[in-house]
Amino acid sequence: MSKKAERRWTVMVVPHGSGASRAVEVSQTVVKALVGIGSVVSLAFLVLGAAAISRGVNITRSRALENENRVLADEVQRMRERLVGLTDTLNKFSEREQELRLLAGLTPTDTGVQRAGIGGPAGAWSERDSLAAIGPKGQEAIAARVDVDALSRRADILVRSLNEAYGSLAKQRERLAATPSIMPTAGWISSAFARERIHPILHLARPHEGIDVTAKMGAAIEAPAAGVVTD
Repeated sequence: MSKKAERRWTVMVVPHGSGASRAVEVSQTVVKALVGIGSVVSLAFLVLGAAAISRGVNITRSRALENENRVLADEVQRMRERLVGLTDTLNKFSEREQELRLLAGLTPTDTGVQRAGIGGPAGAWSERDSLAAIGPKGQEAIAARVDVDALSRRADILVRSLNEAYGSLAKQRERLAATPSIMPTAGWISSAFARERIHPILHLARPHEGIDVTAKMGAAIEAPAAGVVTD
């Protein structure tokens, strides 16, 4: 059998201006090779272009995430600074709470109980490991969370203690109203409380359940508690 003749194409090259035209004969195999090479080159350009676009998108997204992380880190730092101020405020409230408990006739809150809020967070929270894996910024976020939890527990303890003190004061209101809080006159104490003293009239040893105040004749007298001054 005779071999089938390969198809061939003739390409005419016509130069601009003067000059003879040239005929270039191209076989089907060469055309297929050129088409294949062109397809490969085009595909390579498409892949490289897509990779470049994807890389540009990733860079843009990465920069946006970096900006978000920076903003969040700054906010965490500001929050920790505010927490320092809140801690000082709670310390002052704790001092007033101790004074109020004494006034209400209650024992002061034990220091260990009062500072029970200091320490790690109560229970586990799922974000801890994720934050720890971030690095220093994550550690700052964990520290801020621990501080918030500690302040929350201290505040709860303080509120319960204050409620107890106010309840005790309400029960003792009548007794406190009858408790002298000022000197009744501009004088001096001539005889204080005593288990025994010589009675000024009976001249016998007797318990003294009051305070004697001596003043000049005609000095003004004020009720030192919930009483009325009468002639």
